[in-house]
Amino acid sequence: HVEDIASAIICSMSKITPGEIFNVTDDYPCNAEQVTKYAAKLLNIKDLEFLDLNSSKVSKKVKDFYSDNKRVSNKKIKKILDWTPKYGNYKLGLKRILEI
Repeated sequence: HVEDIASAIICSMSKITPGEIFNVTDDYPCNAEQVTKYAAKLLNIKDLEFLDLNSSKVSKKVKDFYSDNKRVSNKKIKKILDWTPKYGNYKLGLKRILEI
């Protein structure tokens, strides 16, 4: 969520940590399909259709992007910068977006 990204940037400017790299993410790592399905549910989209990544219609760049599923942790930014996401999981963030 943009609010979480902004607050992480503000935290990082308040506590300078040269050379450190932080993952700005929520507390619930999951794959893109889970997020997409939940967003569709919130929007009452029932006939969600996913692309077959093996299809010749899918570009190499898209295949490369989705072929790897890395789950990252926010433990480092929470510990070093004392940062906590306002939206602890993607479900809270997506619900908030719909409220705006």
